[in-house]
Amino acid sequence: MPAADALSTPARDLAPLLGETGIVSRWGLGEVSTLGSDLLDGASDGVDRHVAHIDGLRAVAVVAVLAYHLHAGWLPGGFGGVDVFFVISGFVVTGALARRRAEARGLRSNLIDFYSRRLRRIAPALIVCLLVTGLATAFLITHSWLSETNLRTGEGAFFGISNFRLIQNNGAYFSPRTEFNPYTHTWSLGVEEQFYLVFPLLLFACTSARVRAWISVALLGIAAAASLVFAAVLAHTHPTVAFYALPSRFWELGAGAVLYQVFALCHGEGRARLKAFSPARAAAGAGASAMLLAAGLLFARPEHTPFPDALVPVIGTIGILVFTRDARGGGVVRRVLESRFAVGIGRISYSLYLWHWPIFVLLRLTTGLESFPTQFAAAVLTTVAALLSYRLVERPCRYAPVMVRMPRFAVIAAGVLVIAMAARLHGAIDFQQTRLSLSTVSQHAEDWYPSAPMRGAELSTCAAGEGPRLRAGQFATRYAHSCADSGARGRIFAIGDSHALMFERMLRQVAMETGRDLYLSSTPACPVGSLRPGSYALFPKCRAFETAVVDEVSRLAQPGDVLFLASLRLSRLSTDTEGSTPTAVLRKVAAEVAADRLTEVDAATALLAPLARRGIRVVFEAPTPLFTSPAFRCADWFNHGNPVCRGLAMDRALLDRYRAPVLAAFSRIGGALPGVSVWDPFPVLCPDRVCYAMRGDKPLFFDGDHVSGYANRILAPSLSRLIA
Repeated sequence: MPAADALSTPARDLAPLLGETGIVSRWGLGEVSTLGSDLLDGASDGVDRHVAHIDGLRAVAVVAVLAYHLHAGWLPGGFGGVDVFFVISGFVVTGALARRRAEARGLRSNLIDFYSRRLRRIAPALIVCLLVTGLATAFLITHSWLSETNLRTGEGAFFGISNFRLIQNNGAYFSPRTEFNPYTHTWSLGVEEQFYLVFPLLLFACTSARVRAWISVALLGIAAAASLVFAAVLAHTHPTVAFYALPSRFWELGAGAVLYQVFALCHGEGRARLKAFSPARAAAGAGASAMLLAAGLLFARPEHTPFPDALVPVIGTIGILVFTRDARGGGVVRRVLESRFAVGIGRISYSLYLWHWPIFVLLRLTTGLESFPTQFAAAVLTTVAALLSYRLVERPCRYAPVMVRMPRFAVIAAGVLVIAMAARLHGAIDFQQTRLSLSTVSQHAEDWYPSAPMRGAELSTCAAGEGPRLRAGQFATRYAHSCADSGARGRIFAIGDSHALMFERMLRQVAMETGRDLYLSSTPACPVGSLRPGSYALFPKCRAFETAVVDEVSRLAQPGDVLFLASLRLSRLSTDTEGSTPTAVLRKVAAEVAADRLTEVDAATALLAPLARRGIRVVFEAPTPLFTSPAFRCADWFNHGNPVCRGLAMDRALLDRYRAPVLAAFSRIGGALPGVSVWDPFPVLCPDRVCYAMRGDKPLFFDGDHVSGYANRILAPSLSRLIA
């Protein structure tokens, strides 16, 4: 029998297989048709047709995801709800394509019809959500390390490639920074959209008239199995790619697709009907499958996803679809899934998924999302936004008569044009972020950001422009003066981790005032002469950077040149994502005091000895004050009450004790090498018994340990005096 027959089963024949029910609510959330095969797309007349228990499964999936994102401890494997969505999508889309194929139209017509329906289904609500998120982000989120990947992820979401953007930026789904990207959740939409793009071609190729039905099922099964193997390999070698990429997720979507194919193959005209389970066996099977799904959502481990832990929710979902296929089968499980509440949640599951993550992220960055009241508020806001999106955007764009009657090709052309225009508008909103922002950080960027452009009063008559730069370092540049004696007084080589980069503004000013060229080279998390035991074991690449950049300085430097070494040589007390408690601070202080630094002191001495003996002046930056909260996240009326804001003041005596081992290490190096000195910004930044991250309305620090643009300005004179 040709495979085309397997995909041309009339809808009425699958109705007993997929179930019949009907529920109507005021919001239209439970309108379920009695025609089981129109699972997702609706019929050509625009009537909304869904299968109740599949909507119930969608509800389980989206509630699991929301619970996990609100508080991971509530449902530790709740991220597996996405796996449930993938199985349902594969099952549903195959059914939709089967109905198109049954209408015996050509491949081109089928594809245009399918893609136009997908656009109407996905694009409108997604575009609205992305634009509103972009506007809210511009108002409330300042540019920082936390948000540096947000724009690219959001732009990618318009075109279904946000998963690629996250892979490129190594945006591991379970990393802290990902929790502050309001577009992270669109990775799964990207996977599905890519699946929609390639799967119809694969399906129609497998179901050509020359391929028998069982062979088409086998081919799809082989493709899914290959994807599973690929996921297993990538899970160990490239876990980020394994999590986000379609090739390693296809097996989940393919499982649903194969299941529908098997149903259709066993249920077509002229062949034996798929024998129904007895009510008792169907109920028992559905119950066991539900327990398996629950186990997956409870016990899946982030580091073992998508392989092997995604297997459990996928198998559980397939089992539920199998044992609830008869209208009277499935027992309690089917009745729960077909309840008014479950169906209603399932009907708005797409909008719930779209809106929950941006709302959660914006609350996490402002009020915080740690307390039950804020979590409850987040759930309410998400529900309201989803209902409005469903009622005002999703349904009109899918079922309004004008949309239903519009030619399919016109829908695709208009959809692509609207997506492109919306993406452009999204970029324009981000470009205007400084003007739109409600945050003092963006409004006074010259005071907050170390990289802010220098102002006229800070510029000398010898303007600096970029010139040939060092090759080593992730961030490397050179500023050469336009004066006639440019470089005649020597050079300043500034190297280190991000704390070298944070002094860029100060260093440019000092270089101009002293008539020197400036070479700046920095790699985040890679100090040069770290003096911290075991620091290079954590980041092996840092040893290579240290060696390469010092070798390059050795090649270029002349006697009298200055090598400025700025790095974080203490354990930070806070990060951009979390603060620190007094107990944790005392523990870190005790650990630093007890640490044996002799090995690292000897290594730093050996590294710098060739330079120092050639007459190159080595200047160490002494540790600055550190704080238990990131200042930029606590500067505004809408975020100063965030739980991460544990305080922007520190006892000076405690900090002096904390940094004492580093100063002692500098003293040992200075005793062993000529021309070694220490520049200490601490007295300028903390002249009193208490150190503050703010001085009046001016910030001294951007976060918990990187100095601000304002601090760069007030520190420049002290470094100029030392170098001159």
